[in-house]
Order: sequence, then structure tokens, then C-alpha cells
Amino acid sequence: MYTPRSLSEHPRHRQLAKLIENATKRSKASKRKCTLDDDWVRWALTQDICPLTGLRIDWSDRRSRSAPGPLAPSIDRIEPLEGYTPENTRIVCHFANIAKSVWTDAEFTLLVLASAKNIG
Repeated sequence: MYTPRSLSEHPRHRQLAKLIENATKRSKASKRKCTLDDDWVRWALTQDICPLTGLRIDWSDRRSRSAPGPLAPSIDRIEPLEGYTPENTRIVCHFANIAKSVWTDAEFTLLVLASAKNIG
């Protein structure tokens, strides 16, 4: 299990620790697992490209103290109905995670492609 002191020397650690704290609260409220451990945290701290958009994740992107910017990191559950486990989570851009919400990758892709076709 992840402990906040385990990787505290990493410059991105404080931000990731807050994301994990919020994920833990959401998992308790929804009665889902949250088993993110130190190995997952080490991996997450190295993530720079959003797997949903291909955009660079900006670990310093903040709109205000309480609002992350669109390219800020966010913990995404790949299968939205499952918990926050190492196998079911990844780091994505904040706005991609908001757009994806409770949808699967396939549903998110359908939305993005339809939007691009409609706009273009």
C-alpha cells in the first residue's frame, strides 16, 4: 500500500499524493477498492504523455489553488465501474478525464471522433 512519505523527495510527489488522497476518498464513498501502492506511484511519477489524447501532461498546470488546468495530471480508471487498482488506473490529462467521465475508452473515442467530424 502507498504511504505518503515513501517518495516524498520527488518534485511531483505532492501533487500525486493529493490525487491519490482524493481517489481514496472517492473509492471509500463508492465502496470500491483503492490499492495503489509505491510501485504504482513510482510509475505514475514518470508519466508525461496522456494515453487518451497524446498530449503532454503538464505537472505544473493550475488555474487556481483549487482548480487544476486542462493538461494537469489526473488519475483515470480505465474501467470506470472498477476500483483504483494498479491494473485499472493511468495518468491522463485532467480535461480528458473529465470528458471521459464514467465512459469506457471506446465510448470516449466515439465522442471525440464525432466531435472532430462535426467541427471540421
